[in-house]
Amino acid sequence: MSALHLAVYTDATHRGGAEVNLSRVLAALPGFVHVTVVGVDDEVVDWLCGFRPETASLVLVAVRDRRDVG
Repeated sequence: MSALHLAVYTDATHRGGAEVNLSRVLAALPGFVHVTVVGVDDEVVDWLCGFRPETASLVLVAVRDRRDVG
């Protein structure tokens, strides 16, 4: 089967229920799925990456309001 690249995004700044559920999904994905975790908090992103070997990560500046979108 060919590789699939999945990017997941979280705007969480601490671990909560959604992040716990996402960690379970990441851990259960088959090996041919390459994952990048994108988020706004280093600790949350690193924690999520720990559930799946070789997961890429990208930490962005959080969007505070509509002026930040650009």
